[in-house]
Amino acid sequence: MVIGAGTSTGTMSALAAWSFYLLGPSKYAASVAFASLSLFGKVGIYRVFRANVDPSHRWYAAIAALFVPSFVFWSSGLIKEAIVLAGFGWALYGLHLWLRERRPVIGAVLMVAGGAPLILVKPYILFPLVLAGGSWYYWSKSLTHGRVRVRPIHLAAAALLGIGGIVVLGQSFPEYSVDSFASRAYDLQRLGQRGGSSFELGSDAPTSTLGRLVYAPAALLAALFRPFIFEAHNLPSFVNALETALFTLLFARVLFAQGITHLRKQVAANPFLVFCLVFVLAFGMAVGLASS
Repeated sequence: MVIGAGTSTGTMSALAAWSFYLLGPSKYAASVAFASLSLFGKVGIYRVFRANVDPSHRWYAAIAALFVPSFVFWSSGLIKEAIVLAGFGWALYGLHLWLRERRPVIGAVLMVAGGAPLILVKPYILFPLVLAGGSWYYWSKSLTHGRVRVRPIHLAAAALLGIGGIVVLGQSFPEYSVDSFASRAYDLQRLGQRGGSSFELGSDAPTSTLGRLVYAPAALLAALFRPFIFEAHNLPSFVNALETALFTLLFARVLFAQGITHLRKQVAANPFLVFCLVFVLAFGMAVGLASS
């Protein structure tokens, strides 16, 4: 019997069996192997950031992609996140090769190869990825003509990549489609709260995705900056809270030191930062709305 057959849990059971077949029945060896796969994905993420930020900021990019404690901890072992990072990192690198390096063939190969683990383990990550990828494509194509403006051909191609990709994914994975997002997010929150969660976005069941999006600002705040220090109830959550507190201070420092106008101009001048902004907003709100 395979536990969770037909689901992402079944995928992990199969991958665990193959790792034991190749490495022997050692959970430690399997965990190191999966952590190594995760590291390859993080290196892919770092290479994308390194190529798209100022050279003087490469150490910051390396720390963000490779050494953030919770990021390392939750993706290093016989765990779904290790597979996700392996796939996501190289799918992102393939997108970079296509849009920035003008190498569409190898870029497409890496995107397909990187997308396969995401489909098997956490297909919902593909939704914000294709949306942000469409934004990156449109912004980069527009800037080649001097400045961003409505350009019908590029806009149509970006819509096909971004919105069209979401529609296709929704047909392939109806449980994650836009139509079912509200009810699924609500059910996931109820499930977590039975385990003692203190995080709740509204007490009534949503009637539509638009109705659920009323809570989007609070959801984004929770996804990016919680837990707060005063919410920590044990040592692991306190360590996590220290990390999110540092992120909050860094975010506030950038926001107030440079100002909204300057930040907007910086993002608008860099298509990769547009990708990052769209991905973080879309994925952050979805995670916040679905999490407990």
